[in-house]
Formats: sequence, structure tokens, C-alpha cells
Amino acid sequence: MPENMPQQEWEKEPNRNIVPFAELQKLTANYRETVCQTETQHIWFSVEDIMTLIKDNKANGIKIYLGRYDNDHPYYAGHLTVALVATRDEMTPDKPTQRHSVDMLDPAKHKCDSLKVRH
Repeated sequence: MPENMPQQEWEKEPNRNIVPFAELQKLTANYRETVCQTETQHIWFSVEDIMTLIKDNKANGIKIYLGRYDNDHPYYAGHLTVALVATRDEMTPDKPTQRHSVDMLDPAKHKCDSLKVRH
């Protein structure tokens, strides 16, 4: 959700998490124009990895963090990466929202068996 958009407006947006193909083409072209050719262009996850992340953390959402590898990394020096972090909305678990979701980064605090982060 954009920071300057009220929660109520975001919730009214139809298909707010769906990007039409033409828009995806525009977004990726904009990105490619701003980075060098060797920069990360996409990142792939299997459905199994995503489902395991959700199941192992008893999550009802996922937050995607952007990061960058150190410049001395042997394979991905300076490259963009993402980390998928399980989230849980305990206020409205049947209809989770970003506003009420908490990152499951501390297993002791959230009483989950283990922390699973995919990157």
C-alpha cells in the first residue's frame, strides 16, 4: 500500500494485487532503464517454498524485503535480492491486512517452532 494512501482507499481498490501484463511490461522496462545490464532482473521461488514458509510459520501473509548483497559476495556481488518474510495478522486473521500484520522474525516472541526466511 502506498504510504500516502489511506487504508480505506486501499481496501476499495479492485484487484489491488493484480498487475495487468501491459503494466508489468512498463514497470520492468522502467526498472531496466535505471540499472546496469548485470543487475538482478527477476527472482524465482517455487510454490513449495512459499507454501512451506507460510505453513512453518503459521502465517497468513508474506512481506517482501529488498536487499543487496555485499560487493565481495562470490556469486552475487552487489546484486539486488529479496527476502520473503512470513507475517501474521492476529487482529483480523480471516481477512489479513498489511496494517495489522506483524513480521514473524522472532520465533520466541511469536511462539512459532522455527523461523523460515526465503531468499
